[in-house]
Amino acid sequence: MDIITPSAGSWLSECAAYVDDDATSCAPGCTPTEQRNETFPLFPALLNALHRGVSVRIVTNNYGLDDCAGTITMLQFLALNGAQVKYYTTTTYAHGMSP
Repeated sequence: MDIITPSAGSWLSECAAYVDDDATSCAPGCTPTEQRNETFPLFPALLNALHRGVSVRIVTNNYGLDDCAGTITMLQFLALNGAQVKYYTTTTYAHGMSP
C-alpha cells in the first residue's frame, strides 16, 4: 500500500499535528498511549494492515523537526510498527501518479 501526502495532520485526536505554530523546535504529537487510541479510521486500518504483513509505504514532507519530549508523531508511531516512511523536502505539496 503506497500513500503520498503533503502533510500528516488532520487526525481526529490531533495526535498527528506535525507542525504547531507554538512549537518551532519540535514536532508535537501525543503520548504512545494516546497514539494507540487514535480514533480516525485510517490510523487503525494502517496499523491492522501492518500487523497482517501488508507493506505500507508513506511519502510526505519533512519539516525537519524531531518529536517533542515524551510524545510521538503518527508517522513515527507507524514507522515503529513497520511502515516505511520516506520524506521529501523540495516542495510543500505533492501530486500522486498511478503506474
